[in-house]
Amino acid sequence: YASDSLYTWSMGNGDTVTGGMPTYTFNSSGTYTITVVLTNTSNCTTTSSGQNEVVVNPLPTATCTADPAQTDIRTPVIYFSGGVDDLSYAWGFGDGDSSYAQNPAHTYPGVGSYDVTLNVVDSNNCQNSCDLTIIIDPYYDIVIPNAFTPNPNGPGTGAYDIEALDNDVFFGLTDYVEEYHMMIFNRWGELIFETFDILIGWDGYYRGKLSQQDVYAWKINVRYIDGKEIERLGDVTLIR
Repeated sequence: YASDSLYTWSMGNGDTVTGGMPTYTFNSSGTYTITVVLTNTSNCTTTSSGQNEVVVNPLPTATCTADPAQTDIRTPVIYFSGGVDDLSYAWGFGDGDSSYAQNPAHTYPGVGSYDVTLNVVDSNNCQNSCDLTIIIDPYYDIVIPNAFTPNPNGPGTGAYDIEALDNDVFFGLTDYVEEYHMMIFNRWGELIFETFDILIGWDGYYRGKLSQQDVYAWKINVRYIDGKEIERLGDVTLIR
């Protein structure tokens, strides 16, 4: 390498670059014959006496699919496929977990949109990647009892424990709620209880007195975190 000379490299694909030790990126695979012409300060030229071949291997095919690509939180297991054999695989599932299997299965921890990346490497150490998005939706359902037995020792706050077995507060149970509205009506259509707080249910009292044993109508409206709205109507039996 003579620093006072001009090096002109023919890359075998119609491109030329200059410099004593240039860097060049081929845009497609193939075998390329490289020649170099050296021009000194006296404008004398010399062409490389030998022919140098460069082999550019093709990129491996990165194919990533998911089944299903969208589901709800009840069935958050996704089955992935890397498509092509004889490669090394590295999956990133978008939730901090990963796998080196060709066709892994993954269970997502919660509702959301997850960006998945697959990186593949072949025997020539050539790399490629592909991406896809997995969507885990909320499950829109309200669990509502058809009977309850209020505490006879006086009204409470309406707060409830979903793990409790006493069943002394009537409430609707659902997740991913942004807005909530529950109303209770007696048999004459009179509104006797109303709440906008999903953590507060009806304790069976009206104006400080325990309501009589009867069937009461209820109406629940819910807006979920993604804007979906549902309305449920039904009745509940108050047992004393």
